[in-house]
Amino acid sequence: MKLKKFVELDSEKCNGCGECITTCNKGGIKIENGKARLVQSSFCGSFVNCIGDCPQGALKIESKKLSKAELENEITPNAGCYFSGRYDINQWVE
Repeated sequence: MKLKKFVELDSEKCNGCGECITTCNKGGIKIENGKARLVQSSFCGSFVNCIGDCPQGALKIESKKLSKAELENEITPNAGCYFSGRYDINQWVE
């Protein structure tokens, strides 16, 4: 099973300072009601500057195992297609 990495926000620790927004070059964080909110939590590759710049330590990288359905969606997003037949989906991932 493939692991998916994503950014997680602890809203209890967030003080809404906005430091994460200034360093996120992916536009994945917004301030709403005085707190940061993740717009896109998918792992940004090597561009996770927001985590180190959060003075409250409210951001961290987590990972979870993807189910077969989630993995199929990762491979074929918004394409309206799916895997069927005799092929093992694990041959299509790292």
